[in-house]
Amino acid sequence: MEETNRTTTMTSSPAISVIMPAYNCGPYIAKAINSILEQTFQDFELLICDDASTDNTWSVIDGFTDKRVRKFRHEVNKGGLATYNDLLQFTTGTFVTIQDSDDWAHEQRLQLQYDVFQRFPDVGLCYTNGVLYYSETLYKDYAPFKQGYITITDPFPKIAASIMFRREVLKKVPGFNSYFDRLTAWDEHFIMEILFHFKGYALNRYLYFIRFRSESNHRSLNHQRKLTVHEAFELLKKQRIETGSDWLMENKQDKLLEFEKSLLKNRKFIAEKYREHAVYQIDAGKVSGAMSLLAKSFWLNPLSSITYQTFFYGLRKMLLGG
Repeated sequence: MEETNRTTTMTSSPAISVIMPAYNCGPYIAKAINSILEQTFQDFELLICDDASTDNTWSVIDGFTDKRVRKFRHEVNKGGLATYNDLLQFTTGTFVTIQDSDDWAHEQRLQLQYDVFQRFPDVGLCYTNGVLYYSETLYKDYAPFKQGYITITDPFPKIAASIMFRREVLKKVPGFNSYFDRLTAWDEHFIMEILFHFKGYALNRYLYFIRFRSESNHRSLNHQRKLTVHEAFELLKKQRIETGSDWLMENKQDKLLEFEKSLLKNRKFIAEKYREHAVYQIDAGKVSGAMSLLAKSFWLNPLSSITYQTFFYGLRKMLLGG
């Protein structure tokens, strides 16, 4: 991956590096980029990599001329995890944060997270609260949480993309683990690795705004392991808390894969996973897609009362027009 527009030499490193992988986000990415450029905190660089998009994502990125925007491009699609890792290698800021290309940030996000690190020099990672948008007018706030120090034993953030961390963290945790490539839970695992070595801080401010897209990597079910990989992460977290080590640390990926395969054979477990994803679709107003998932859930576990409840919930949403 090479930088496509590096025409000036920076005389000093910025305080914050913002990384933004992008794939087929043409309709949304300008809002994401502008939400960073319009921050009240202005000492940053924004590193964007187009991961071989097939829409107009690159042309939108290339249209930005702000010198703080550093542009990169993959000729072949590598996936979100690999693109994050590529961008991390080019960061120069004292702190690093993520801004996904279909989401956007509150104008004070960078300032308020930066302030946390100034007040608490022992903190290595900070995350915030936020809002999930199903559409421009349909949204929900995530529940408030207790603000303050967090450790590896605490619940992890609902919005993992809101994390900011000291760049020195990368000496201990150099990036996202490839075990989760093109799946999900890579962000949670990355947070776990950081909190294993450093203190964290939960900032209960609504500073990050997620756009729900059923076709996005975290929402689509284009791989069976997306039904099991979160449980694999939870097992790793349990092992790490209890023993200080886990199967990935010990290069025992085969055991973790066997654990996932055992879950795929559990009809009730898989049925519940389809039902959970159906709820996301119903909340987003995509009832037809939800019904397809519920049909799979019924077939695997026809006696589940909660699946029937979800079906009638979706039916009501459909009849009421959302």
